[in-house]
Amino acid sequence: MKSLHERLKEHTDIEVPYNVWTCFGEKAKIITLAGDQASLGEDYHSLPELRAAIEWYVTELGGKVKWGNNE
Repeated sequence: MKSLHERLKEHTDIEVPYNVWTCFGEKAKIITLAGDQASLGEDYHSLPELRAAIEWYVTELGGKVKWGNNE
């Protein structure tokens, strides 16, 4: 399965698994892509902004994020 950063280049939406989107709400069922931005449920953001938002949640849950070197 291709990751979000790979799909941003292709401009194809991503279906989110049930057990994931139910944690964030009905609007989070599909990651929609537009240009070089993506929406995880509400507004569109750049990859760095999306990563910062996800990292905030991970930190709140007691974890740490290490991003790969894939852009």
